[in-house]
Amino acid sequence: IQEKAEGNTDTDHPEVGDTLLYTIQTRNISEDSLVKNLTISDAIPEGLEYVPGTLKVDGKAVTDAQGDDQGDYTDGKVNGQFGDITDMEWHHVTFEVKVQPGQAGKDIVNTATAGGDNVDKPNKPNHEVKVYPRDPVLESEKTAKNLDSDKDTFEVGDTVL
Repeated sequence: IQEKAEGNTDTDHPEVGDTLLYTIQTRNISEDSLVKNLTISDAIPEGLEYVPGTLKVDGKAVTDAQGDDQGDYTDGKVNGQFGDITDMEWHHVTFEVKVQPGQAGKDIVNTATAGGDNVDKPNKPNHEVKVYPRDPVLESEKTAKNLDSDKDTFEVGDTVL
């Protein structure tokens, strides 16, 4: 949770209106190899809204516009481009989203894609956000006591509490 919305006090769980920080990271784990045009992309799921201007690629702030730097937010998708990668270091994309109204009690699964032009099977890391408050579950009981006497049964005219 990057920032709690006004009135939200549960610091351990996301609630409607809260701002979340997503970090997606990937790395090449094969020595002496090349990943051509490494990319990380993430389609923002329903129930979350991208916060404009929060996108960073490898820690560097980038614009949301397509084509002017290494990142963009286009058609509901965050994209980070890293070019050709020969190292085995972690590369990451970070951005913020806001939890939208109507999401209380829902689980939002966000799946990203990390791949490259010469990667046959891209990675698809995901994360589930459980939005609070959860739906309450009640347990109730009802009893009756005869106030007219110590009887276990009731008769017409008895006062019941």
